[in-house]
Amino acid sequence: TIVLLSWACHGVSLVLSTRVGWIVFVVLTQLVLVIVAVVFPLRWCVAWIVRRSIAKGVDTTQRLLQKYDNSDDGAIVIGFSWGGGVAAELLLVREQQNQQQRRALSTILIAPTTALMASIAMQRDAALRIADEREHQYNDIVASVPSSPSNSSRDSNNNNNNNNSVATTTSKQFMMVHVFHASHDQAFCPHANRWESAAATASSNVTFHWCRPENHVFLQPTSIQKLQETLREVMLLHQQR
Repeated sequence: TIVLLSWACHGVSLVLSTRVGWIVFVVLTQLVLVIVAVVFPLRWCVAWIVRRSIAKGVDTTQRLLQKYDNSDDGAIVIGFSWGGGVAAELLLVREQQNQQQRRALSTILIAPTTALMASIAMQRDAALRIADEREHQYNDIVASVPSSPSNSSRDSNNNNNNNNSVATTTSKQFMMVHVFHASHDQAFCPHANRWESAAATASSNVTFHWCRPENHVFLQPTSIQKLQETLREVMLLHQQR
């Protein structure tokens, strides 16, 4: 290693000993300085603008939903593309706040661009954060359910009662989220599998729908029919609550 380093240093010194070598060295140095001084701050500036835009959308929607928080009437939030990403962030914000003051929302996300938005904003995908947040709160719910001592003949009944209690509490706190993604939508939704993975977690209360064949605009009759059926199902469950 020392010999190789010695020869490498010797080669660099030979290059810098010529006028062309010094010109190349100066150009590369200036290029690095430009990247550090311009490109990196510009990238952070773009990320900040996107984050502020998302936060503005969340705040605007929050104001529109305030009248439903303390009333028997509920709301169903439907977000498409960028709006789906904002709706996902809205879901996170409301679930991290006091559940006694924030009514849970039924949410349908159609081709949410959460992965693309997260990449530009330099933050984690909302799909991953929703799964983590709900799993954390789910564990808190499980821990808060009292378990009374019983003999072996009543263990199964008590376990069923505890499971029902957890399911009831979870259904009140975590409204169902339906996520629709198209099979040919890599440009706008490059990591749809993250939502699919979130749906695979029981505590997430997320239902994932693949629409095939379909692209970002969702104009196929089969996709429209699936969306209509899901909306009717959500509206029916919402009325029952």
